[in-house]
Amino acid sequence: MKASRIITAFLLTALMAGCAGSAQTTSGTTDASDNKQNETMEAVEEELITETVYVEMEVENYGTVKLELDGAAAPITVTNFVNLVNSHFYDG
Repeated sequence: MKASRIITAFLLTALMAGCAGSAQTTSGTTDASDNKQNETMEAVEEELITETVYVEMEVENYGTVKLELDGAAAPITVTNFVNLVNSHFYDG
């Protein structure tokens, strides 16, 4: 029971951290790096996952953890998580 609470707390923390906003300051000038960042953000927004995603994770010495990720509520976080899964980041 304690292990499931720890895993749940970890997953919630990871999801909430992905949803956290960042402060941004602007100055009167625009340079090439600002333009590149804007282009990157626009490209990312076009590819965001906005539907519900279901994930099953096998946790060593624990079992299967089933997740339901709401892409409509947190599209950036869900997209980042799915991309990490697809790149085998969580393997092992």
